[in-house]
Amino acid sequence: MPRPSAKATHGKGADATADHVAAEQAVVDAWVEEAVQSRLYDVPLKDLPSGRVLLAGDPRQSCRYVVAAVEQTQRWNRVIAAGRDDPGTAHDAYLRRWHANAVARALLRRTLPFTASDLVTILTAFARPANDHAIEHPIGALVRALERHVAKAAAEEPLLAAMRQYAACLRERFAPEGRPHAVAVERLCAIGTEDAAAQPDVAVHPAARPAPAGTPTVFTSLKKQLGMLPGDHALQATAVEPDGFPLCDASPLRQAHELIGTLLRDVSTRGGEPVRDIGSHEAGQRLLALDPPGRGRAALAAAERALHARSLPGGAGWAIHVTAGFAMQNLLAHAW
Repeated sequence: MPRPSAKATHGKGADATADHVAAEQAVVDAWVEEAVQSRLYDVPLKDLPSGRVLLAGDPRQSCRYVVAAVEQTQRWNRVIAAGRDDPGTAHDAYLRRWHANAVARALLRRTLPFTASDLVTILTAFARPANDHAIEHPIGALVRALERHVAKAAAEEPLLAAMRQYAACLRERFAPEGRPHAVAVERLCAIGTEDAAAQPDVAVHPAARPAPAGTPTVFTSLKKQLGMLPGDHALQATAVEPDGFPLCDASPLRQAHELIGTLLRDVSTRGGEPVRDIGSHEAGQRLLALDPPGRGRAALAAAERALHARSLPGGAGWAIHVTAGFAMQNLLAHAW
């Protein structure tokens, strides 16, 4: 499939690359192209030559890589918006946006010397409605970057305005998970102002440590990765369609997985177009009609499928990952 062109859709001005990150944008472009050609949905930066170039940048260059990646996600958002009636174009643009965002997600984990201007660009981009995808949004890493910046000097305009806008976005579009982060950003806005004393104290808890939890038949592979189960721990499992998910025979989520599987099969019949509002599909309506414990189990099942889909090659894995992720969000956002 030919690569969709943002310039052809929106004209030169809408797609012009900012001069200050032109060189970094070229490296991000190369990464996105290599990642798409690999036909892997969740490919680490270190696995591709252009990704290794991104990882080798010095601290300031890494900041520019993040800005370039965020600007590129906005370009693909414009292509997606213009290509809604062309599933092929929209699907390819979604995939390229995911890989561009992967650069920001990876490098934001580092302690980098972002300038106020860098942070304004990043915050403004992630606060836009087109970036309502929690699975792509590095909320925690971005808030920590703000904390490090404000620790050196209180934020001033226009960064303060961008921070307030971002905090409002977290409260409105990422509730309830985004609310603690919104509180953290609002407290950062108050540092150095007369409002600081009015901010309530927030308890700081120690970081969580991996430990046995729940049942070993749920999130088995993840628990092995985290050291919560021994690596040689084996359970009888059956691969279920359409994604080949290894469902443990003794899983307490089997019924929920059957309903989630019906929704994912619908994705396959739609040509790989992900489902974002499960209430618009019969299988999704059945999921939302479950009682609260049933919806909780369905959300866990959806999370298992989303995690598994990251290991699947090509666009099929991406569509299943996105659909399962939105199913989990829809279920958790439903009235309890």
